[in-house]
Amino acid sequence: MSYKSPVGRLTLVASDVGLRAVLWPEDDPLRVRGVEGVKKGASEILTDATAQLDEYFAGVRQEFDLAQRFPTPFRNALLGQAREAGLDPAFVYGLIRQESRFIADARSSVGATGLMQVMPATARWTAKRAGLSYSPELMKTQDFNLRIGTHYLKMVLDDFGGSYAMAATAYNAGPGRPRRWRDGPVLEAAIWAENVPFIETRDYVKKVLTNSAVYAQLLGLGPEASSLKARLGRSIGPRSAGTDIVPEEQPLP
Repeated sequence: MSYKSPVGRLTLVASDVGLRAVLWPEDDPLRVRGVEGVKKGASEILTDATAQLDEYFAGVRQEFDLAQRFPTPFRNALLGQAREAGLDPAFVYGLIRQESRFIADARSSVGATGLMQVMPATARWTAKRAGLSYSPELMKTQDFNLRIGTHYLKMVLDDFGGSYAMAATAYNAGPGRPRRWRDGPVLEAAIWAENVPFIETRDYVKKVLTNSAVYAQLLGLGPEASSLKARLGRSIGPRSAGTDIVPEEQPLP
């Protein structure tokens, strides 16, 4: 990556904020001034980076058919389940592309099943919350897997106040970790995502959100839905007091 590009500059800003937040005591005035100073230009850099990505996607569309790289199988079933759960279908498509590559009978080494790679314990918990009958065999079917996966994803998204970045983090690493990782200075969502401690989760979040922006274009959801900046959403910081929807000990999906 070239650090002269807007995307590269954003990465440097994110790293700087992360170092300041970790290395300096919270009450150290240098930390406060340092973090605020670095954050000051983050919005402008993020806007540049988003514009660069939008320009890239426009060029890519001219060079090859995006639908070949970002297929939309199970379209009727997925759109129906996303609508029932109250979810953005582009977000669901972006997540499934990263989770299972649309292999309906995919099974991970730890037991996650189907299109949305839901763990048995999570599936049972979600089915109970949604008032659905459950059996392990049902999770092998396309429709039920989508139904359980979208219901769980919606609960996670609501738990994190509608933040796609935090919901994707929770889907990959469990809800307890992003709850802890959000404690600290208030950061732009892009900077927060760049400072997720787990390399795998950090990469996962960026890919899911990028996938979602592309799928929003393919599904014709409008320029706002296709904007990576809009998908990253508001700043992320400590949570206000409230009741968690998804238990912290809830197993990974």
